[in-house]
Amino acid sequence: MASVIKVNNIQNTESVDAITVNTAGNVLLPNTPRFHARLSANQSIPDSADTLLQLNTVDYNVGSYYDTSTYRFTPPAGVYCITFMVTINSSTPDYVLGRIFKNGSNGILDNRGMESNAANAYVSCNGTVQAYLNGTDYIDFRVQHNVNSAADASSTVGQTFACGFLVG
Repeated sequence: MASVIKVNNIQNTESVDAITVNTAGNVLLPNTPRFHARLSANQSIPDSADTLLQLNTVDYNVGSYYDTSTYRFTPPAGVYCITFMVTINSSTPDYVLGRIFKNGSNGILDNRGMESNAANAYVSCNGTVQAYLNGTDYIDFRVQHNVNSAADASSTVGQTFACGFLVG
């Protein structure tokens, strides 16, 4: 005879739901650290300068680990999947370099978008990385381009953003 365990919720020691199983059988982890942040307005990026993106609009921020004043994600220890995209509102750069930094100086992702040579086609780049963060580590997002003058990072929804979530 097979044994069956039926549960709707599993709570932690503080009586907070840690795992929920809905009626469709989906296992939900409602308090898993995750965020999605983007620009609220175009941000001017100087030519050839490594510039911190000011991702100050948060679409979700479970656990409040993304800080809109420092533009950093500082979650509890674990492995995180981090995705980043940046678009420069100019069709003239040879490249756009999107970078994910750990603790402000250790680049864990450098991804380059190249000029398309298409009229009015803005240059963008994106990338995803998995990184172990120890609970005091933080992630921030940088951009660099070579337009030969300042150019804006686009605040159009879906063009400049970062997001991340706990893998385990």
